[in-house]
Amino acid sequence: MTLLGPALFIFVYFGSCAAQQNNPAQTCDRPDIENGRPYYASYEFPQRTNNQIYYICDKGFLTPAKSKSGKVRCTEGGWLPKPKCLKLCPNNGVKVDNAKLLKTLNTYLTGAKVVYKCFKGFTTLDGKDGGERECLPDGRFSPAECIQLTCTIPSTNTVIRKPPGESYTIKTEVTFSCPGGFTLKGSPKSWCSELGWSSPLPTCQEAMSDRSAVKDGNPKDKSNKKSDKSNSATNKKDRKSSGTKETQCTIPSNSNIKPRPNRSSYKVNDEVIFSCDRNSNLIGSDTSRCYDDGWRPELPTCEEMTNSCGPPPVVTYADLSEQAQDVYPSGSTVVYRCQPRYKLEGNRKIKCKNGVWDDPPICLEPCTPDNSTMEENHITLRWLVPYTLYNEDGEEVEFICLFGYELYPPSELVTTCKRGVLLYPKCVKKEAMSDRSAVKDGNPKDKSNKKSDKSNSATNKKDRKSSGTKETQCTIPSNSNIKPRPLRNRYKINDEVTFSCDRNSNLIGSDTSRCYDDGWRPELPTCEEMTNSCGPPPVVMYADLSEPAQDVYPSGSTVVYRCQTRYKLEGNRKIKCNNGVWDDPPICLEPCTPDNSSMEENHITLRWLVPYTVYNEDGEEVEFICLFGYELYPPSELVTACKRGVLLYPKCVKKEACRLNQDKLDENSLELDPIHGSSVWYGDGDTVQFKCKQGFYNDSSLKGNCSNGELTYPECKRSE
Repeated sequence: MTLLGPALFIFVYFGSCAAQQNNPAQTCDRPDIENGRPYYASYEFPQRTNNQIYYICDKGFLTPAKSKSGKVRCTEGGWLPKPKCLKLCPNNGVKVDNAKLLKTLNTYLTGAKVVYKCFKGFTTLDGKDGGERECLPDGRFSPAECIQLTCTIPSTNTVIRKPPGESYTIKTEVTFSCPGGFTLKGSPKSWCSELGWSSPLPTCQEAMSDRSAVKDGNPKDKSNKKSDKSNSATNKKDRKSSGTKETQCTIPSNSNIKPRPNRSSYKVNDEVIFSCDRNSNLIGSDTSRCYDDGWRPELPTCEEMTNSCGPPPVVTYADLSEQAQDVYPSGSTVVYRCQPRYKLEGNRKIKCKNGVWDDPPICLEPCTPDNSTMEENHITLRWLVPYTLYNEDGEEVEFICLFGYELYPPSELVTTCKRGVLLYPKCVKKEAMSDRSAVKDGNPKDKSNKKSDKSNSATNKKDRKSSGTKETQCTIPSNSNIKPRPLRNRYKINDEVTFSCDRNSNLIGSDTSRCYDDGWRPELPTCEEMTNSCGPPPVVMYADLSEPAQDVYPSGSTVVYRCQTRYKLEGNRKIKCNNGVWDDPPICLEPCTPDNSSMEENHITLRWLVPYTVYNEDGEEVEFICLFGYELYPPSELVTACKRGVLLYPKCVKKEACRLNQDKLDENSLELDPIHGSSVWYGDGDTVQFKCKQGFYNDSSLKGNCSNGELTYPECKRSE
């Protein structure tokens, strides 16, 4: 035992070491992203476990989260979630002719499906009433079609048809007859419905039995006698029922709808189909049934197409707040919503006016800084935070030169996103700047040297005495308070100097500059006392800074605010420190969230029950409707606007509600008791508290009650 113990220890020890050597820290290689790439070119691979990277999709592709960029983490099993870029299918390609879309999406990526249902009178090619369309990997939707239902007449059927044909569309009525010598067996009329012919198709049979009864071309009256008998029975029934009311419903003479069947009056339970002329649209239900109390549903109307509009214009990167229809009556409105990060320009709501839609808005595309372009221009984003991957139209984007590069020509490292396009600044290697200094208007000549010879003649004389050549070109003004490194009286061409300030001062400008023939580039910085500096920028509720806040900001520094999602920025996005004082910061206007309890109290609900109407940005309109059995009072709009997070709710009351009558108040010498309220409308069952006018009294109760739309009023008597 004593001999095996050490041996076992040595075996375990070396076995443990071997295990550690064979299981190094897990790493992840560069991800293979089809139609995408890692966001930053500076990423180094392989990456270690738990490291995160961002990736960006090519144009026309989005992540499974429907974003231009995504984030993945290196795990023992590789990159999770697996980075994917899916093809985007355009919204305007999803529509199916002669069908209504159900369960629509804001964005369709590869594999996404939308359900459609064919309009009444139409069917799919395989005879179904609807189906699905799928967004395919090539960016197109799978084919779908709704064709008009038809009724056919077999070619073996020899009946004469009016109008002639073998195939008829829905709601077409056909009259049948037979050629001479044949008798029609069946109904002489039938119309095409969704279920087929309204009555079985008739046939033509040769009149063999009747030939014996025909002499000199004149048929005997056997058939007439037979019909007389059958008609007499019918007439008896008619006489018996003549004292009862059989016909209940009529169609107004001034109506322009076309009924089928067309009669002067209709009996109870008769169902009628309605249509319009080709130049008119049917507004309402195309079928109605006759009841004791009239038509149900109400009769439709025909509206001339010149006053109606077709589907509203398609706006790229925008969705409608409701499902698009095929026909909109004049006066109808629709509301557009831009997709996230796209900025709406124009009117959010447009109206149909006499067959013409107002000009629709446009959704301005955001900018996504392009890695390849930044690499070509030797620049990168100044603020490397996730939410700078997208920049809205009009928003500024700030860059910095890569290490060892500087800006040329002298310009700004800040550019603005304009309709999805960014103009990138360009930086060049610092050693390349000396070669450019001799170039003017594209011609490398020594004109600058000649100019400097004249302007610096006194300096040149001193230089010639000391060295015989012109070597020193740049000096630092004696009144400057900057500290150069290295410290010299004069600097040669191409010398690069680093600058700093005292502890109580801040450096304003670049901390490095190079000596050229024509002087310092960039210009020399200055040192500003900290009394002119600013502390941390103001805190803005619901906003974040585009960079972490610092304790001290030199005068001239700027910071940029970004409002949180759904909050609308008002004021200047960028503010500046001016001699120790920050500019006024912006504010982020709070969105509105319709409150369920307030809607219940006011007997209203949202008109468009879609997910993205839960939040409404400042200034955005919110549309309501009255609950069933309620109506709007006082007469006003059911549309209200979000104002700094506050919604003013319209009020609906029961249709049987009671309205206060001023004449009744005067007759009974009453007025409302302001302690108990001053409403004009009261719901069924509500109690109203009155009081007598001055000089009048009441010995009993001063309460009134609302019941079935009638309000009771107590009576006040004049005081003696």
